[in-house]
Amino acid sequence: MNVNGRHTVVYGIGYAAKILINYLDWVDNNQVDYIFVSPGHRKEQEYSYYDKNGEKRSIPIIEITEASFEKENVLIYLTVVAHNEEVYKFIVENGYENIKNVQSIENYEDLFFEVYFKKHNIDLSKEIIDFNGIQIYNPILFNSALKGAFYETVGDELFPNILNDFSLVVDGAYEFENVYLKEGDFIIDAGANIGLYSCYAANMGCTVYACEPGKKSLEILEKQKKLYDNIQIIPFGLSDHQGKMDLYESDTGVLDSFYMNRGNSQIRSVLIDTIDNLVEKNMVKKVDYIKADIEGAERYMLKGATRTLKEMEPRLSICTYHFPEDAQILEEIIKEANPKYVVKHNWRKLYAYVPK
Repeated sequence: MNVNGRHTVVYGIGYAAKILINYLDWVDNNQVDYIFVSPGHRKEQEYSYYDKNGEKRSIPIIEITEASFEKENVLIYLTVVAHNEEVYKFIVENGYENIKNVQSIENYEDLFFEVYFKKHNIDLSKEIIDFNGIQIYNPILFNSALKGAFYETVGDELFPNILNDFSLVVDGAYEFENVYLKEGDFIIDAGANIGLYSCYAANMGCTVYACEPGKKSLEILEKQKKLYDNIQIIPFGLSDHQGKMDLYESDTGVLDSFYMNRGNSQIRSVLIDTIDNLVEKNMVKKVDYIKADIEGAERYMLKGATRTLKEMEPRLSICTYHFPEDAQILEEIIKEANPKYVVKHNWRKLYAYVPK
């Protein structure tokens, strides 16, 4: 509770909420007291992050209907994008009047990340960013339109491994329990995007097959490849057959998809192939690990990799949030291809491995 006796509450626990919580602490000197979610939407009891003093702090997550304090002393920051008007109305119906509707997180992003990176001695003004020894070509200086893609992926792809910071994880870290990278691994980075995870894996001594059909992403991947000769770019989409498909491409390169047109500005025909074919043609020599975030194409990628799953038994780290039934369907495909797989779910990802 702040000095005025008022509770500060953030409604929602997605990317925007996490950025805002950190911004309010790091920049605005205002710590959030509670996180509200809608009834039935609480998946965790608390959210933890590191405050501006470097101390770990946890915020209780409660359903709005369970809150019992005086409502006139509550300021709510609404960060929910989907069904925003409905949620706003619902908050008002529950007796809250002091509501700040955060429709855009961009202004908070810039200021927070400026402070965050400075604290960790990471200089975003340079062409080559040094993340604790990992060299990454700066996507923001290369193309300012990629700033959103950088901000929204760095919390999943780099911070957990490099800084041991999970506070900005949205879809989930790419390594969990028995699913992790090993030096010398041959990995498929499906949906390599701007190449953050590819650079991390290459720096570890892995051979990286960066599979990415998006035009804007491929341009920055070529820059990343110049830093690491163990990154090989495969400019294809991954599916269950070989040929061509229409790709809905976004202006930022972060939402390119074969199956979902979310206001994407253009459609372009691109090559697709299967992992099994790439292995058979020796374009991919070996597969120890598959990391995949390919905007709804995950099930088709797995169907095109059944022989690889059976014979090579790669560890898998795959997003499951694009369609409601993804988690179940992806697990079924994996276990049908190779019943020896152990499958676990955490965050919005599936992690699978074959015990050795």
